[in-house]
Amino acid sequence: LWGLLAGVLCSLSYAGVILLLSDQKDPAERLVSLTAGNVVTAVFFLPFCEWSTVSSNSVLLILTLGFISLGLSWIILTEVLQKISAVEFAILGKIGPVMNPVWVFLFPPHEIP
Repeated sequence: LWGLLAGVLCSLSYAGVILLLSDQKDPAERLVSLTAGNVVTAVFFLPFCEWSTVSSNSVLLILTLGFISLGLSWIILTEVLQKISAVEFAILGKIGPVMNPVWVFLFPPHEIP
C-alpha cells in the first residue's frame, strides 16, 4: 500500500513539475525552479542518510553524478520545452527509463534484463 501511494505521489509531482515548467517562458526561471526543488528535496532527505558510510570520495561521486545525469538532462529539457508541448515533454522525459533495458539487451555484452 505504501509503495502504491508513493508511486501515485511521484506521478502527481512529476505532472506538477511539467505543468509548472510549461507555464514559465524563460529558461532561466525554469532552471531556478528545478534547482530550488532539488535543493529542498536534498535538504529534506539529509536526516535519513546513513552517515556512517559517507566518505569524501562518495560525496564527490554523488555530486558529479548529480550534476551530469540530473543537471545536464534538466538543462536540455528546459531548453527543449520552449519548442514543444507539455505532453511531448513528459513523453521525452520517460523515453530513457523505458528504453534502458532495450539498449542493455541490444549492445554488447548483451545483458538480459
